[in-house]
Amino acid sequence: MRRGVAIAGLAGLGVALGLAGVLLVGAFHRPAPPRAEAAAPRAHGAPRVETVDCWFKVPAGRVARCGRLKAPENWGAPDGREVVVPFVVFSGGAGAAPDPVIYINGGPGEPSGIGASEIGRWWGILSSASWAQGRDVVVFDERGVGLSEPTLTCPEMIEIGERLFSDPMPPAAVNAAWAEAAGRCHARLVAAGIKLERYNTNAIVHDLTALIDGLGYRSWNLLAVSYGTRVALSFLRDHGVGTRSVILDSVYPPSVKAYEDAAGSAAHAMAGLVAYCAGDPACRAANPHFAAALQAQIHRAAKEALVVPLHRPGQPDRRVSLDDAKLVEVLFYGFYRSEDLRKLPGAITALDQGNAGPLAPFVEAALDNYRSPDTSHGLYLSVTCHDEFPFDDPQVVERAASASGDLRQFALSDLALAACPAWPAGIAAKAERQPVESDVPIVLLSGDLDPVTPAAWAKTALATLPHGSLFHFPGVGHGVLAANACADRIVRRFLAKPETRPFDDCLLTLTSQP
Repeated sequence: MRRGVAIAGLAGLGVALGLAGVLLVGAFHRPAPPRAEAAAPRAHGAPRVETVDCWFKVPAGRVARCGRLKAPENWGAPDGREVVVPFVVFSGGAGAAPDPVIYINGGPGEPSGIGASEIGRWWGILSSASWAQGRDVVVFDERGVGLSEPTLTCPEMIEIGERLFSDPMPPAAVNAAWAEAAGRCHARLVAAGIKLERYNTNAIVHDLTALIDGLGYRSWNLLAVSYGTRVALSFLRDHGVGTRSVILDSVYPPSVKAYEDAAGSAAHAMAGLVAYCAGDPACRAANPHFAAALQAQIHRAAKEALVVPLHRPGQPDRRVSLDDAKLVEVLFYGFYRSEDLRKLPGAITALDQGNAGPLAPFVEAALDNYRSPDTSHGLYLSVTCHDEFPFDDPQVVERAASASGDLRQFALSDLALAACPAWPAGIAAKAERQPVESDVPIVLLSGDLDPVTPAAWAKTALATLPHGSLFHFPGVGHGVLAANACADRIVRRFLAKPETRPFDDCLLTLTSQP
């Protein structure tokens, strides 16, 4: 799930980067692939899978096959425009199990990394992650994203995102700027004939079902990260027959109210980071006044924007301005990678001492997400404004934000809160918002420092999953498989024998260190 334009996708999978303890809680630029047809709207019949030559070089000793799902834009009336959903099937090798792992990316609006310039990340994952051994792995770009056709990118919003980090603006002006840019992008996409109310979780679930049918699988395993977990849960509710097992990493169930919970989730994560540093001797020695420094810098930014110089090789130097909302947002990027999470206290301590340099990498990460041409703001808004925004009470959001004290402006500055009124995309059926019940064996992974998909959401999902096992990871932020080698081992054992509750000796070593 994305917070504002912070993205959780392939970064939330990755290769396990280190060992921390866990607690068992319960049961860019991408060259386009060859296009068989023009990108204009096409009349079509039934959804179909077509095999194409891979648009990237397959390394020696590896095997992959590539294709496209061609499916109706409108699953309720399949006689108009088609969407094209590209996919890659990475071979598990000779003797691979018949049930593949189907990966569902986060976001929404984040490419899955199957473009020619990003595919190397997947070769690394498939070589190193133990869960990926001995099975085919299927990866696809969701409709509206990445190599799919059409893509719902919004240059209008990239432009305004860049400007918001350069020119200090009061919160109301920031929200107005986002709404204006969203309105322009929405109008342009609609004028191109795109039905934005057809780009949401329900449509993605239909695409996934058609992809599985077209590939001829009789049994499969789902591995979903962040927003992808909502897709996986919705798939289980509506089309789950044949699903052998499910892994949900950083869980975003359809029944939660994300914007009502946002302020409390942010406060919990920040408090957890303060507690971690206070309890870790090395962090405490290096940052003896971390809690006070964090509060002081947020207060300072609320009164006068903090200026952070950026020096990136090959690019002109620039200076960005951070108010309190943008400062907290920048810090949130540190919760997506375990090595960055460890650096956050030092960055705040340095800032408190007048040195903004250690904060610069986090600012760069924020800017990269705002200005990336690969981010599909249109898909993000079409999903969020259809699935989530209409179901969150604005008065509850405001009360929760006000109760969060220093985090109020951050909680109210979310892109969707500003842009959804300017982005008509229909409203999800109430049935799509209900808790998902399923007897399929499921592993749920959550990090206790996750500010985006808090651990409480995983517990919410678990309540209606009788064969679910929830593993809670102290000291981990958003994206558990990327942060914890023990999680990789648990998932490997689960895939081998999903009817048995997974356990590994690494569960016995508990630590709160990120």
